[in-house]
Amino acid sequence: MQITYILFAIFFIWGLILSYFVFKIFHFFSILSKGLEQRKLIDIITKVLDIEKDNKKKIQEIEVIFKDFEHKSNSYIQKIGLVRFNPFTEMGGDQSFSLSLLNFQNSGVIITGLHMRDRTRMYVKRIDNGKSEIELSKEEEKSLKLAQGKK
Repeated sequence: MQITYILFAIFFIWGLILSYFVFKIFHFFSILSKGLEQRKLIDIITKVLDIEKDNKKKIQEIEVIFKDFEHKSNSYIQKIGLVRFNPFTEMGGDQSFSLSLLNFQNSGVIITGLHMRDRTRMYVKRIDNGKSEIELSKEEEKSLKLAQGKK
């Protein structure tokens, strides 16, 4: 008699466990089929696979666009260094400047403005891979190092 109760308890617990898993499976498929008109499992899975293929295709298109953008962005201005200075002792204030504008490969320009009493002169020097063909002043070198993240 006692063995019967033990077997009954084991089967009851086993039935509860199986019921729990069956409920979880039905719940999963009800979430999976939400918003779909078909109720056949094969139709639902086919629809989900079609959506997945479409998403995979769109992701590949986005990757191509992103790689193109990443390649193009290397030529955009990404690094800036600005140094203000006073080149003439008779004038007050740091009205002159050197501005470095560089891309990812440390190529770009240095714009230098020398402010005098009656005018301001502007100079532009080309930078290729962090170097200039024309000799740089100490202020231009400092602005170039600032743009490159060097101290």
